[in-house]
Amino acid sequence: MKCDNCGQTRSIRLCQGDLHLCRKCEAKCSSSSSPKSEDKAKMADNEDQGQLTQIQSTLALLSEKIDKIPNVEKKLCELQTSVEYLSNFFDAYQKKMEEIQNENKHLKEQLVVVSDNLGTTQRQLQELQQYSRRNNLEIHGIHEHPDEDTDTIVMKVAEASGDHITDRKSVV
Repeated sequence: MKCDNCGQTRSIRLCQGDLHLCRKCEAKCSSSSSPKSEDKAKMADNEDQGQLTQIQSTLALLSEKIDKIPNVEKKLCELQTSVEYLSNFFDAYQKKMEEIQNENKHLKEQLVVVSDNLGTTQRQLQELQQYSRRNNLEIHGIHEHPDEDTDTIVMKVAEASGDHITDRKSVV
């Protein structure tokens, strides 16, 4: 409210009926010649000055904080950009991880099939080797000499055992 006497905005009190007066004007009004009223007016001025100083310092603090808002907005924007980048990176990483897991699963399935096929193939090879050796004969205990004919030695061993081989094709 404004003082009816001086027009300043201050703490207003009701004085002399309907008049709204600040402390300074109230002090002057109650006894204009007494020294106590002047002291009261000075005290009111000092109080008003203190409140004004406090308001000004509060405004200065608010002004500083308001000046920092663009900086905060810039940092917030940078943080948002960083979070978006990290989110996209994480999503891409997660997608790649899923692809690798699917590929790994597929490769494991293929490995099982190939292992089964390898086992079957090894058994078949072993059977074929055994079959191809059914007509073979191994002779141990005869020393090898250079320039010897193994077919002749086999025929002599057969004769010694009581078997006569006349065809060289049977020896091979």
